[in-house]
Amino acid sequence: MLDVTELPDKIESLNAMSQAVKEEMFRAGLFLAAGLLGAALLMRLTNHLRLHNQPRALILATRVVYFLVLVTGILGALHQLGLPYRALSRGLLVTVLIVSALYMVLRPFVPTLPFRIGDIILAAQIYGKVEAISFLYTRLRTFDGKVVFVPNSKIIKETLVNYHTTPNRRVDLDVTIRYEDDLDRARQVMVEIMQADERVLEKPVPTVFVLKLGEHGVNLGGRCWVPNLKYWRARCDMLELLKKRLDQEPRVSAAYPRQEVALLTAGPEPPPAPQEPQTN
Repeated sequence: MLDVTELPDKIESLNAMSQAVKEEMFRAGLFLAAGLLGAALLMRLTNHLRLHNQPRALILATRVVYFLVLVTGILGALHQLGLPYRALSRGLLVTVLIVSALYMVLRPFVPTLPFRIGDIILAAQIYGKVEAISFLYTRLRTFDGKVVFVPNSKIIKETLVNYHTTPNRRVDLDVTIRYEDDLDRARQVMVEIMQADERVLEKPVPTVFVLKLGEHGVNLGGRCWVPNLKYWRARCDMLELLKKRLDQEPRVSAAYPRQEVALLTAGPEPPPAPQEPQTN
């Protein structure tokens, strides 16, 4: 039979146990929340560093800290629930080994996107900078300020251009001069413009080619290489300077599309055809 006299002691024991469990749950929740919050902040910091083209060593360091903070928060929460650190460390090691083995086995069969956050890409006929990558969509910010969500399935099926896979990029300076202009002087001007720009690399050497003898003039193409991140500004600056230099050159000028029209004047009227005699 139940001893009524022991009931208050049992209730007090249950209350103490409940209070201890609440404290453990509260501490575990604090550890887990701190770990998740810290990991989320580090993830945002990593994405920020990628978007601003920071050194890869710094991005890798933030990734390592992100992983450590996340694991520490989870292990701390489990330890507050009564699990010893020794058992947790063993379980973590086993989990890492299993995940690594599965990753190595399944990686060749899992399609991956050939870009990262911060890369400038041309995907699905959209040119922009990668701001975020999810399981279904990739978020691009175009250079006119629009935010575009491109389905990853469409990116995988179509041709994609990643402008960040190489450190350098070639600048094409194309211009058309008139046939009567000084070709050697035009070539010299273009070479001087490319060599004077400090962003242009010394190797490969800047060169000018005759691309085509076109309908309106001689097509010249200047070729030089610049760092990838400086490509757009360097190209615009050199094109502007080329236009100004050609305006100042007395022997060289840019050719414009033109069309010759020949006006044919009317000749003398032909004599009238002889009329046949009429018979009655």
